[in-house]
Amino acid sequence: MGSRTTKHDKTNIEENSKYVVVGICTYNNEDTIERTLYSLENQLRRPDEIVICDKSSDGTLSKIKNFQKKSKMKITILRQKGDGVGEARNEILNYLKREAKCDLLFFLDTDITIPPDFITKSLKLHEMYPDVGVVCPGERFTIAQDPFQGDYFCQGTCSIKFDLIKELNLEYDSTLKRGEDWDFAIKLFKNGVTSLITPELKRDVFEKVTFKTWIKKNLKRPTSLPYIKKYGIWYIRKHPVHFFGDLVSFILLISVALSVVGFIAQISEFKTLLFASMFTYVLYFAGMRYKYKKLYLGNIHYIVIHTLWPIIYGITVLKYIFFSIIKYIYSLSAIIDWLKLTSLRKN
Repeated sequence: MGSRTTKHDKTNIEENSKYVVVGICTYNNEDTIERTLYSLENQLRRPDEIVICDKSSDGTLSKIKNFQKKSKMKITILRQKGDGVGEARNEILNYLKREAKCDLLFFLDTDITIPPDFITKSLKLHEMYPDVGVVCPGERFTIAQDPFQGDYFCQGTCSIKFDLIKELNLEYDSTLKRGEDWDFAIKLFKNGVTSLITPELKRDVFEKVTFKTWIKKNLKRPTSLPYIKKYGIWYIRKHPVHFFGDLVSFILLISVALSVVGFIAQISEFKTLLFASMFTYVLYFAGMRYKYKKLYLGNIHYIVIHTLWPIIYGITVLKYIFFSIIKYIYSLSAIIDWLKLTSLRKN
């Protein structure tokens, strides 16, 4: 009696027929890389190949090689030739184009682990929605056609049909040291690629955020300038929040500079800062539109608006209060002295 193929079996055949590759870029990630790799080994449907592009100077490469010896998964290690994460991703793409094997590409960041059903669920979603090119985790289920509406391309844990990358000849802009993922999302959008965003896909980000890493990360946040230079007025029209955020933060920098000058020169610095900060924050809150919770601020502007500005403003206000109290005490003591003198004259 012959065996019968069930619908579930067909789904498994479809899942297993896809050549799944996970691409990982590493740079001094010895503290986190093993957790990321173990989360891949624990997948119900393991990737057919893991391609790691590494340019580490610490023990990252050694840990990858040790894991490679113990694991049954195919792990290909590329030593990065260029600089920057965009270049590292391009080297992975170029390797896969040469090998001509990949059907579905997952990019995974080294500070992220994924649950055992992540790849299985992603494959099923690609099967259920064949017109979708990218599948990403997100808060709400959405089929998005616009990167300006949410997690259209969540580079750290997304999956993308590799045929799209080959057909559209897509690559990362290696001249961008940060924000290369945002630029890649714009390229996908301009080529009409649809993205599926779903809360079904979970991930765990375990990066340790210290004040030092927070400063370092935000110093590298991209401003709108490279995108305006690349895409022109189209970018400002399409994403005014980014440009507007940079404009507000520039005004804020000027207000901070004026307040510092006023602080040093002892010239009405409180009034200057109060006016500048009120004007800036009116613009800041006016920029909160649609579903944006805050303006997109880049580079040092982000640090200024969230750290430096409150400190300087706080010091200036405290200074104003302190000197106001001193003046009040001085005036009070002058009144007391005058009353004493008046009393003595009467006697």
